[in-house]
Amino acid sequence: MKKRILMIVMVILLIFSTVLTLVSCSNGENPDDDIVVTRPTPDAHDFEGYTVKFAVCEGYNNESLVKRSICPDENSGDPVDKAVIARNKAIENRYNCNIEMTYYIANENISLTPEILSGSGDYDVIVGRQCDDISLCLNNYLVDVANHEDTAPYIDLESKFFYWGTDYIKGLSYNGKVYWLTGEISLNYTVGFYCTFVNAALYEENFSKSEGSIYDIVRNKEWTVDKVKMLADAVTTEKNITFDELIVSEEYIGIAMPVNETVNALALASGVKFCETDRCTLNRNNTALHGFFDKYYELIDSGNMINTGDDYDSAFMAIKRDNALMTFGYLHQAVTYLKDQMTSPYYILPMPMLSAEQGNYVSPLINDLALFGISSSSKNIKATAIVLEAMCKESYRSVRPYYYEEDLGLHYTTDLDSAEMMDIICKSAYTDTVYAWSGTEYFEGVGNMIKNAFADCKDAEAAIKTFPVAQKIWDDDLSEIISKLSGANN
Repeated sequence: MKKRILMIVMVILLIFSTVLTLVSCSNGENPDDDIVVTRPTPDAHDFEGYTVKFAVCEGYNNESLVKRSICPDENSGDPVDKAVIARNKAIENRYNCNIEMTYYIANENISLTPEILSGSGDYDVIVGRQCDDISLCLNNYLVDVANHEDTAPYIDLESKFFYWGTDYIKGLSYNGKVYWLTGEISLNYTVGFYCTFVNAALYEENFSKSEGSIYDIVRNKEWTVDKVKMLADAVTTEKNITFDELIVSEEYIGIAMPVNETVNALALASGVKFCETDRCTLNRNNTALHGFFDKYYELIDSGNMINTGDDYDSAFMAIKRDNALMTFGYLHQAVTYLKDQMTSPYYILPMPMLSAEQGNYVSPLINDLALFGISSSSKNIKATAIVLEAMCKESYRSVRPYYYEEDLGLHYTTDLDSAEMMDIICKSAYTDTVYAWSGTEYFEGVGNMIKNAFADCKDAEAAIKTFPVAQKIWDDDLSEIISKLSGANN
């Protein structure tokens, strides 16, 4: 009952705050705080009915989420869809424009690029998949939004609200040239973060007195691999237990983790860089890689962790049955595995840092992320940029809360502590340039090297030996990407 009352109070406060913001903006007191209003203002752009057309990859793994992010079914009745529709209508009214969506076929960019090259203007925004479409930016198909005169003044990548995934976008870019965008405009972005899931009941029972609030641990930059190992050591009642034994017992294990599937995210979260500037660094001389392997093999060898390999189902089953303290996975797996199935509440935290010296948390994003690029053949690049910026900013303000509450079932984010964790995760969005391109012909296989090392090797020393010292091939590939990025749109 207390939680219900708290939820109601928070919703009332949110509504009251929103009303005050809209009033102040309509009076012209602080127009930059709320880019979207439902009626024109004297300084509003009038795009005279221009239609901003989004081309979405048909067959996308998360196609339904991407479609709902842009133009959902107006008859669905879903609260999130209603919020997106309201966002679009507000923007259309503000700028006298239209927002539409069409499809192109997955993995057949040849059917898309001739239309871009022809200058037909059939598409304004290309919504691609990172793993398939990232290389479109190498051939002048997309606008460099950070430097084009009709986009740079309007796309705010440095907003204090972090509605664009700025650090992630930097990983997709080079030397200040930005062709691909992603952020709160995409529901796929919101749910694609890797994070830590912690069984709240087990934590409170074992650590509330000795460790205090788990949120304070995160705030104090103490959520590290060492802290994870300490908690796992303390809660485990049967070392080296198998999953089959655990799930039918009343024993506890510290961590149930699909290592094969999460290891790249764990590496990035630990500060491992696949490249620096114009040089690939994923080799046996990479000091951060040594530290990462040392820490995680120590965790594996402790007997306080079950490695479920590629199996998320088993890892989350152990969490929801109160047999395991924590696991790592995608944010959207709160819906897949935990919503309405947990015996106890759970916390969602950022991925652990390797050590406190790292300084900041890193939230890796999946490589199937939706990317937004402005077509170089758009008939109105300025209108497209302004509308895209408005959609992303307003999504952060008015769509994101509904998505967390309705789709993810994270009703506890109405409590300020857990909402702060969501902000930390989102503000820490990250990818590495080489890792971002690892699904392309340039670095095919590079993204699986850490995963394969864990799968094939028994200790850190053996794992490091699987990484080549010579890096000429990778450096040549990186140089080719950099050369094309540097030459694009010049």
